[in-house]
Amino acid sequence: MRLRRETTRVLPLLLLDPSPQSAAELASLLDSAGFEVVTSGDLDAALQALRRAFFFALIVVADLTDPSCLVALATLRRRAPRSWMIVAAPQCDAPTCDLIHRYGGDACVVLPIAAEDLVDRLNAFQARTRPSF
Repeated sequence: MRLRRETTRVLPLLLLDPSPQSAAELASLLDSAGFEVVTSGDLDAALQALRRAFFFALIVVADLTDPSCLVALATLRRRAPRSWMIVAAPQCDAPTCDLIHRYGGDACVVLPIAAEDLVDRLNAFQARTRPSF
């Protein structure tokens, strides 16, 4: 399995996952792939982190059936308009992806997150700036 970052620049990313164990496991895999990862367990902590630093990407583990989670996605998008936002959900079919895009997400990955797929997406995203709308 290839988990390697394709650039030498250190571009931090923010991982928002309510499960500390899952967050630690994914952060460890991303760290070994060369990414600087800041983890957050809730929206307030994520917003505090966004006030302190720029993150080229946000990875958000989301329960899209919870309306407060959709509000959180929209809030993160407003606070980090130049950051890519990858949303992890139980499924990534067309209706789910449409919902994610409506609330500010740029991409969807299926839970449980396949680290290699996520690293490939992050490598692609870090090669370009997120367009502002």
